[in-house]
Amino acid sequence: VSVPLVSVYARGGADLMHATLLLSALIQFGFAAARLGKYIKLVGDPAVYGFLNAVGLLLFKSQANSFKGLAGPALPATVGLTALSAAVTYFLPRLTTAVPSSLAALLVCTPAAVLLRLPVKSMADVAGPETFAGGAAVLPRVYKLLPDVGALGGPRALLAAALPTALSIAVIAYLQSLLAAKVVVEVCDSEELACAVTDKDATLAGIGLGNAVSAVLGGIGGCGLLPSTVLNMKSGGRGKCSSVTYALAMGAMVAVGAPLIGPVPLPALAGIMGTVAARTLQVKPTLAACRRA
Repeated sequence: VSVPLVSVYARGGADLMHATLLLSALIQFGFAAARLGKYIKLVGDPAVYGFLNAVGLLLFKSQANSFKGLAGPALPATVGLTALSAAVTYFLPRLTTAVPSSLAALLVCTPAAVLLRLPVKSMADVAGPETFAGGAAVLPRVYKLLPDVGALGGPRALLAAALPTALSIAVIAYLQSLLAAKVVVEVCDSEELACAVTDKDATLAGIGLGNAVSAVLGGIGGCGLLPSTVLNMKSGGRGKCSSVTYALAMGAMVAVGAPLIGPVPLPALAGIMGTVAARTLQVKPTLAACRRA
């Protein structure tokens, strides 16, 4: 969702981005009101496999940036910490599911990197220490309730500038979120897990509401993401409570626990996301589909 907004921000700044995101939220409400959620079933299994494989490969590619330009002691330290994180994430669920394996990987790798003074980059090194200051200063404030149509050139100019991107954002959010829900159903069925039933139209309405609030607070919006969904499921999440807990924990960490996140080493995150990428790839179903073709 954030990718299409880059060009919007470049053309019209934060005001045009705010208007575009509000318009996309309105379109998403329209999708929900028209009950278009049911049409996600028209997306066949081969398309889902291709989507999942693309996501998995993109995740692998994004994590490869952790190793770019490394030499000397930094290279083995980064590789070793990544391998340790991946091993904890992959093997811990075989021993216990009382603690999410990804959280355990961070709890193991972060102290190891700090105490051993490993030459690896941390979150604070990349984003800057001020990003992880925490406190009331990081809490969102109202940016603007409604766009200033006159300042953006009038209704026609605003629609011409915002509508194409708003529509693309709404469609991307529709596909991403409902494909993630579709994958949840397939994983639950294949692994015989008891998972909550997803109301597709309520999901679309919720995304629209969330993006509208995000725009008012000066955010960039979002949608359901498959990697986060898979990570949630692999950590033991089975219903709406896990999603709510994820959101509340994220907010609490930003406001209160941010100083604890800054020292987290990037290789630890690379190891976690590498295991998510590996689990996202649909190798067997893809090969089976190729044989049938």
